[in-house]
Amino acid sequence: VGRLISPSRFLADRFEHWGVEPGKIAVIENGLKVAQPVAQPSRPEGRPWTFGFFGQVNPFKGVEVILAAAEHIARNRDLAQRIRIEIRGNVIGQSAEFERRLAGALRKHDFLSYEGPYDNARVSELMRDCDYVVVPSTWWENSPVVIQEAYAAGAPVICSNIGGMAEKVADGITGLH
Repeated sequence: VGRLISPSRFLADRFEHWGVEPGKIAVIENGLKVAQPVAQPSRPEGRPWTFGFFGQVNPFKGVEVILAAAEHIARNRDLAQRIRIEIRGNVIGQSAEFERRLAGALRKHDFLSYEGPYDNARVSELMRDCDYVVVPSTWWENSPVVIQEAYAAGAPVICSNIGGMAEKVADGITGLH
């Protein structure tokens, strides 16, 4: 192989760390054009802050992080009344235990909702309805398209400070780590 392509510097660095010769990997972003990302959302006064998760609904993509955050939020009644967390995506092939935890959290917390799968043709519209798009993956992610989709929709991102997520989101500028 004369040259490899990676959608993130993070992934290219991983491959070089694992033995690929430096300089053999070109970093080329995924092919989604994005608008200039925004840092501060604008929203109507008095409307709850809306945080949206878009993607595969599973523990590795960070849904467990969302469920843990919901427990913390629920301890502060005032905060719980000022927040909405919307989970969008497919729940396919997950353990019965994970599905039970998700269903239990949805019953327990009024501010948490599962909106089901979404038509990707509407993703910009759905993301524009969010104050932040959350990408709380617990695995590295090399170049999550959901971040580019959020930027294209004009929505800032809150993401885990690891892997390609940390590379794609400038903390305090285009979102938060």
